[in-house]
Amino acid sequence: MNLLARLARPGLGRTIINAVLGSAGLRMAGMGLGFLVGVQLARGLGAEGYGIYGVAMSVLTVLMVPAEFGMPQLLIREVGAAQVNEDWGRMHGVTRWASRAAWLSSAVISVAVLGWIIATDRAFEMPLTLTLLAGLSMVPLAVLGRQKGAAVLGLQHIVKGQLPDSVVRPAVFSLLLLIAHLFALRLSPALAMLLGTLSAAVAFVVVVAMYKRLLPTAVHHAAPISDSRRWWASAMPMALTEGMRSLQGNLATLVMGAMAPAAAVGVFRVAVSVSIAISLPVSLFTMIGSPLIARLHAQGDAARLQRLLGWLALGMTAGSILLALPFIIAGGALMARVFGDEFGASTAPLLILCAGGIVYSMLGPAVVVLNMSGYERKVSRAFGISVATLIIVMVPLVHFHGAIGAAAATALAMVLGNILMWWDARRLLALDSSVFSLMNARRGGDE
Repeated sequence: MNLLARLARPGLGRTIINAVLGSAGLRMAGMGLGFLVGVQLARGLGAEGYGIYGVAMSVLTVLMVPAEFGMPQLLIREVGAAQVNEDWGRMHGVTRWASRAAWLSSAVISVAVLGWIIATDRAFEMPLTLTLLAGLSMVPLAVLGRQKGAAVLGLQHIVKGQLPDSVVRPAVFSLLLLIAHLFALRLSPALAMLLGTLSAAVAFVVVVAMYKRLLPTAVHHAAPISDSRRWWASAMPMALTEGMRSLQGNLATLVMGAMAPAAAVGVFRVAVSVSIAISLPVSLFTMIGSPLIARLHAQGDAARLQRLLGWLALGMTAGSILLALPFIIAGGALMARVFGDEFGASTAPLLILCAGGIVYSMLGPAVVVLNMSGYERKVSRAFGISVATLIIVMVPLVHFHGAIGAAAATALAMVLGNILMWWDARRLLALDSSVFSLMNARRGGDE
């Protein structure tokens, strides 16, 4: 049965709705668990310890980009296509090739990190060095786990494919932190990272078991077909985009780690974690809107698509403002109450990040419009300019203003990227993704 026939089958709409609702539920649960883990780490480590942990985690996150090299996105596409065509040999080949590539790249990265530590004569008892070493094995575990999850997504198990990384991993991490607290263990950055690595191992075991159970039996018996040259070529642009996303999300912490005291890094990391929780409406409306945008664009229904974009932008903006409001009114007291007295200073950078997030929301889901319309290169261009801007302004702003400067640089780069994508959507597709499109439509109706 070909792809068009599958799409024509009844029940597709219900499948999409269930996948969207299930994904939204997982995203909310995952963000809630991630926020809880952030509170536990901040209270257990204090500002200085949380700063050391944050720098090490940012380094490891950036290292995962070349280890992944765009493989999860490639696997979703290739496994899905192989399943539709019942090309079990190609499915066997691409999954085996991706796993071997991940093991090789992870080994190279681990050797490079150890070599750098030895060559620079960094003492192994230094807190940052110990924390990095405690998390080094997290790289292959997380990368391979995401690969297996992507393969499950490619097999059309949308909710199950997201479960291990989105929910299982932070839930186990939170449980391990609770156990450490109950046994009165002194939480250090290295111990926290080790517990995080253990949670990644548990999530890896869960996703591998799920993958083996859901993989068609025919795949195991099929001779693997290899097309590595094409797969490498396809993975390259995906890896570049993911690399820019990762750098954009972690550059501020890395620069802060190099230029500011560890306690200031901890203060900034807490502000970032809260701003991510406040951005939940953006994630939810983007997820819910993506399949609808793709469908309306394919149907050529520009009028309904324009109305949808306006309402999505309104939902993103209103939700972001409502979640940010308590911190605007009483941010200092809330931050100190939840995270500890040391983190009351997180309020100012948090409010700057919230302001950037609200402006981003007002411009709407421009990134989805471009991706769903075949303008992925414009998205990559916008991310590239955003990251370049972040690199240029980050160092002087951090030097003069610390965590507040880091937040300002992050907000500026984030907003600039969405302005570029919003403008490209207007110029190339004649679509205004911003919340202002609703006002323009109402004004046009009145006239």
